[in-house]
Amino acid sequence: NNSSCSQNKASRSNQSERTNNHTTVTPPPSPHKIVKTNQSKQEEVVPTLTPGEVKSQSCPSSTNPSTEEKGPTVQKRLKLDPHCDISSSQDKSEDKLETTGDMKLWLNKSVRVLIEHLNRYGVCVVDNFMGDEKGSKLLQEIWRMQRQDCFMDGQVMSGGGQNEPNIRSDKITWTDGHSPVNCPNLRYCVKLLDSIVLTANRVKNNGELGKYRLNGRTRIMCACYPGGGTRYVKHVDNPNRDGRVLTAIYYLNKDWDSKEDGGSLKIYSQVNNGRVITIDPVFDRVIFFWSDARNPHEVLPSNRPRYAVTVWYLDEREKQEYERRSRVAFDPHQSIDYNTKTA
Repeated sequence: NNSSCSQNKASRSNQSERTNNHTTVTPPPSPHKIVKTNQSKQEEVVPTLTPGEVKSQSCPSSTNPSTEEKGPTVQKRLKLDPHCDISSSQDKSEDKLETTGDMKLWLNKSVRVLIEHLNRYGVCVVDNFMGDEKGSKLLQEIWRMQRQDCFMDGQVMSGGGQNEPNIRSDKITWTDGHSPVNCPNLRYCVKLLDSIVLTANRVKNNGELGKYRLNGRTRIMCACYPGGGTRYVKHVDNPNRDGRVLTAIYYLNKDWDSKEDGGSLKIYSQVNNGRVITIDPVFDRVIFFWSDARNPHEVLPSNRPRYAVTVWYLDEREKQEYERRSRVAFDPHQSIDYNTKTA
């Protein structure tokens, strides 16, 4: 099923070089503070977290993506391989997070705020998550997958995995960060997300998260709304109790102005008296929110290409119950078991 990518890669040899350099994962160097913005009567404003101030080595300099700012526009529909293996052999040593004092401090601060904001708002917003350099490199990796025609029409999973352009009109690809394109910065991003979410799920006094046993997550979904009013109508990620508990999205949109560009994420939260929360998909921002009926949401029409990376974290018992009910393995998002080494 990756043959299309392989063929295009052969014809675009100058675009298909894989990154094999050793990547040292360090916490993002950003000041830690809570920022409250103006609040209206109609909408709830969720404070945004900027991860903790840390001392870290600078990452290798990245290429300037400005010459490719619009990104590729041609996509091809591909079929997902439900049997794609995620083996422990793909857990490369360079992808592992360092356990330095700075990283532990950053994780502890991030975990504390994630728990507090999920309990209070059902949503947590984190700004300056990776830093400009690593975020820009990640965006380049997404564009590389687009150039190799690895994206397909977005599917409505609650509707049997069908493409319904009247419901969602984005283009997506599923990846483990190694295939179809080697994406070390994407893996770095997801490793950070994993560390925050799984630590928050294990600590004491963790509120709502303590009700779940998160033992895995889905594969990584990379999405692009090509512009021209593309959107995703109001929906719930997990209306069928399929195991998905927490949604985590990382945004990659530089110089985004929602007044002109649209594309905001609008959440109709059931956690805080049904308030409406509007999140702009600005570059290097992460949002966490409950995947079930507590957070119906929509992506407003996007007027220029809008990029995001999404993973869902899975509760072991709910996932097993869903499999028993449906008598089929839960594989639309090709889940990863955290009881084994993973990519």
